[in-house]
Amino acid sequence: MLSLKYKFLRQRRIYFSRYKSYAIKKAFLHNSQISSNLRIHLSKRIYNIGKKSHTRIRNRCIISNRARGFIGHFKCSRIKFREAASFCTINGIRKSSW
Repeated sequence: MLSLKYKFLRQRRIYFSRYKSYAIKKAFLHNSQISSNLRIHLSKRIYNIGKKSHTRIRNRCIISNRARGFIGHFKCSRIKFREAASFCTINGIRKSSW
């Protein structure tokens, strides 16, 4: 389980290092003040990056490392979120009943 967390962190680091250069090129591409020749060159560079160079990041629970039922705002799975909410360990969250 510990090796999965290291794999997850490594994948995130790789993704964000690649995404940073991609985002900069894309921002220049949509800037209308840059010459058209440079924008065409950048569009070719972005097209050559391709889909396979991006790593798919799977969101995982920080407590149980579960990938399914992930609640993004709290960064945990629905099971751990429900446990934490029932024990009132998350501020502002209460179990509702009507």
